[in-house]
Amino acid sequence: MNLLQEKLDVATKKRSNLFNWRGQFTPEFVEYILQTFTKQGDFVLDPFSGSGTVLQESARLDLKATGIEINPAAYAMSKFFTFCNLPFAERHDYCNNFESKLHLYLSSLNGQKVYSDNPDYRLAYINLLQFAEKFSQTLTDKQERVLLLNLLFQSEKDKGLLLRDSINKSFQYIKNAILGLPYTKQPINALLKDSRAAGEKYQNEVDLILTSPP
Repeated sequence: MNLLQEKLDVATKKRSNLFNWRGQFTPEFVEYILQTFTKQGDFVLDPFSGSGTVLQESARLDLKATGIEINPAAYAMSKFFTFCNLPFAERHDYCNNFESKLHLYLSSLNGQKVYSDNPDYRLAYINLLQFAEKFSQTLTDKQERVLLLNLLFQSEKDKGLLLRDSINKSFQYIKNAILGLPYTKQPINALLKDSRAAGEKYQNEVDLILTSPP
């Protein structure tokens, strides 16, 4: 089988990763590999799933996929793509419910900044961390916490913004991302664990392993 070099090089890039993570594949590269080496109904495993690009593209092609990640931050990014199993109407309801909780909390903020110049990370981002701790108490399920974590990752970049403005901006990004995800009935899963357990767990089940090793 001959692979096209221009496809491997992603000479024409039309889509970007939703989340930034070191060593990640581009969506078009993953799409090409999946189109080349899988067929309908196949099970794809990514043992170092990072920001979840393999999960996203598997969902787009209606493939069953599981990502394994030992880093909690990367796991939250991968877990985000399990929203691909949620129908669009339910995603709208989910986001609207989350947004109502968010606006209720943000109305109590009084001009706090996302970031202050301090060599200690926890002190530099104390306002963002305090928001995360208090707002998480209003959440009722794991998927809401996944949404919150990815929102926080976006706001962490907003060093020059007020906390309220940053949270609103980050939520709109996350909301648009959720509503823009492909829908599939094929299970899309993410696991927080050591990938060395994958061989025993998925013995004789996996059709393709696709990953960008750390």
